[in-house]
Amino acid sequence: MVQHGMVHQSSCFDTPQQIGVADRKNRHLMEVTQSMLFEMKVPKNFWVDAVMIACYLINRMPSSVLWAEIPHSVLFPTESLFPLPPCIFGCVCFIRDHRPGLSKLDPKAIKCMFLKYSRTQKGYRCYSPSLPKYLITADVSFFESTPYHAAPVNASELDDDFPVYVIQTLAPPQPAPDPPTGIIPVALVVSNLDIPIAKRKEALSSLGWRIAVEEVLKALKVNDTWDLVPLPQAKSAIGCRWVYAVKLDVKNAFLHGTLQEVYMEQPPGQSSARRIFLIVYVDDIIITGDDSVGIAELKSYLQQKFQTNDLGKLKYFLGIEVAKSQKGVFLSQQKYLFDLLTEIVTIGSKPIDLPMDQGVKLVADGGDVLGDPQRYRRLVGNLNYLTVTRPDIAFPVSMVSQFLSSPRTTHWDVVIRILQCLKKAPGRGVVYQHHGHSRVDGFSDADWRIDYGCNSSLLLLWFSAGYNIDAALP
Repeated sequence: MVQHGMVHQSSCFDTPQQIGVADRKNRHLMEVTQSMLFEMKVPKNFWVDAVMIACYLINRMPSSVLWAEIPHSVLFPTESLFPLPPCIFGCVCFIRDHRPGLSKLDPKAIKCMFLKYSRTQKGYRCYSPSLPKYLITADVSFFESTPYHAAPVNASELDDDFPVYVIQTLAPPQPAPDPPTGIIPVALVVSNLDIPIAKRKEALSSLGWRIAVEEVLKALKVNDTWDLVPLPQAKSAIGCRWVYAVKLDVKNAFLHGTLQEVYMEQPPGQSSARRIFLIVYVDDIIITGDDSVGIAELKSYLQQKFQTNDLGKLKYFLGIEVAKSQKGVFLSQQKYLFDLLTEIVTIGSKPIDLPMDQGVKLVADGGDVLGDPQRYRRLVGNLNYLTVTRPDIAFPVSMVSQFLSSPRTTHWDVVIRILQCLKKAPGRGVVYQHHGHSRVDGFSDADWRIDYGCNSSLLLLWFSAGYNIDAALP
């Protein structure tokens, strides 16, 4: 090795921290190897070939350690990256059969599995289970979309580290004659099939078929055949329909295979899971949800049992005013704020722009002790509730909330300044604009430099689900 310019280095005894680079490289090789073996369903006894081709491909991809350079190009700048066109590991290939003694009617090719590239010859190294032996040749025809081992690998052949997935696939349909007497009708759910159903209306009008449909839906739910989820963006759903057939069998059957992300439309007649939310505060109730029929039934039940009154669409609840339009929902606390300003007697004070002076830094022992700390605590509590629709005062309110145990005159001055800021635009609030998505959006900001008297950094988080939240509007 020394004669060829290579130095053999080893780590010290009992110092695993010195082999971190080697350990990460080994893990990288094994992860790529496992991925190829599992994806192409190649048995584990071909792991050596998988490791070799994994190393071959990794050395021909950009590396962050080399500033996006390709390792092979760095070592051999004049050589081509791929002397042979690269092919997918484990795919089906056919090698031309040059063995002597073949007649004109014998097959002219041998079905093999591509494993790696030869290190000694400019050819592909393939394995033929029928011979069985390795063959190296450049005269190969590849079918890269077809794994040689089309059936899943037996789970016993895999290591514990290999993930094993099972997908539930529904049984294929059968013709749909009228159900004869004495035969149990069974309804099947199939997808992406263009089969005309001539007697669909007649089947739906039959009690036997309707019971069969309900039994199948119940069985699908018990077996967790699918999860009802919103369709993600850039995904398409395959069609779904009922096929009515007569068979003596179980209600549904399943096959096992490799897990794939498949989205299917719901069977006709099965609606999405509906939700109704009931919000109760003392004697005020809000009912909301996406099931209008269920909401109407719930209101009728409450009126019969508890003599409740239906006040119509939500407009005011616990000091929060609600206004709806086609653009979204607007929430404000204008009346609540006016009542608060009247109590504190700041109606005649001058409105200001900012709720807190940027130069003010509150401390626990600044100023004189307030004579009425209960008033301070009550007012700060009211301001905290106002942040529901006024996020622009959230930071100064959080600052004055830190001194509830022993408030000072300097803290009270900031509270009055917050009220003066609110007085300038009492009708502001938040607008929830619906944009047709159900994702959760988050915003964050942090300030790690300014000390606000609490010896901690400032972190702002804001999350919304299904709506875009605009800034406070006048």
